[in-house]
Amino acid sequence: MTQPRNAGPPADNPPANGFTLTNSYALGLAGEQVTETGGDGQWLHTNVFVGGQLLATYDDAGVHFHITDWLGSRRVQTNYLGQVEATYQNLPFGEMVPQNNTVFLGATEQHFTGKERDAESGNDYFGARYYGSGTGRFLSPDPVVISPELGNPQSWNKYSYAFNNPIGAVDPDGAWPFYIHNAIDEAAFGGVLSSHDISVIEHESYLMDFGDHGHQQDPSRANEHGMATPGQSTSDAWGGISDWVDKAFGLSQSSSGDESLRYFADAAHTVQDLGSPEHVDSTGNPITWTGGTIAGILHIMRESTPADSWSGIGTSIRNTVNLYALGHPGVAAQQGGADAWANRSITNYVDEYYSTQMPDNPSNPGAEANKQDASRQCALGNPAACD
Repeated sequence: MTQPRNAGPPADNPPANGFTLTNSYALGLAGEQVTETGGDGQWLHTNVFVGGQLLATYDDAGVHFHITDWLGSRRVQTNYLGQVEATYQNLPFGEMVPQNNTVFLGATEQHFTGKERDAESGNDYFGARYYGSGTGRFLSPDPVVISPELGNPQSWNKYSYAFNNPIGAVDPDGAWPFYIHNAIDEAAFGGVLSSHDISVIEHESYLMDFGDHGHQQDPSRANEHGMATPGQSTSDAWGGISDWVDKAFGLSQSSSGDESLRYFADAAHTVQDLGSPEHVDSTGNPITWTGGTIAGILHIMRESTPADSWSGIGTSIRNTVNLYALGHPGVAAQQGGADAWANRSITNYVDEYYSTQMPDNPSNPGAEANKQDASRQCALGNPAACD
């Protein structure tokens, strides 16, 4: 569909304020900006999204690929040959750091957490309202009417962004943040499935949170995220979770190609959520879904890094591998069996995580190695190694 912004009546019939159509946008199913045209209808550029994340932009200058960080903010723009065209830096709340005294948005306006940045005002379009990165605040109050939490002062501020935690959280709520779901899938299937197959799984997994399955929109579907619906008993929650996984897995087995992968991803997303500390309690039983923006942001803040629950990460990876092995015993056999496959995937996940982290104590590499080993052992299922 086409959504004009800053639009008024046609130029030949201007209102008193003189507003005229500037640019128009063709939006995707999730509201993402796909194509932008000028007020005269001239094509400006088209964005390509995969799994809800900006992948590339093509315009009159050619194709540009975008590399983002864990929050979805753009960091590098390359050409189709992989040559760097531009790099981007921003302060924690999204304000861009000028380079050579200029702020360059590049081929597209999507920047902070993948949101569109208005070139004239510098504000970010979040869908429900605009956000100002210079102040780290939304420009209008949260439209969702919910009661503040006494234990969290930020919950009283209807203009705050992500409870003042812009490094660990983004505005949408969800389950394991999509980047952790992606890391789980890549750890489980890297070197086993093709990059295309993994991207199909990641895309469908993203839609489980931000598409029509998203439990933040519909608490009655909480079982699809390894949680109990409001008022549901633990046994009934487990029944609903099992029914959903069985249904999706069965459809995966009775279909083929990308369709089979998408059904598998629906089931895998659920069993991955069963490792999340925000979906199950200390005994492993489903937690009851609670709605609202505040609950959702607290939820994702507490899941923003795998270090919050290495045992949960291990459970999620093992659940994913075991589910795939159930339907593909031949693949599991090639990997040395499901247990060996899962243990290797868990080890690789932990080691990859620590390879990207700044050490807490760089002057003591022995302590850092011990911390990494404890995380690995915890994820592999040794409770004595967990904090």
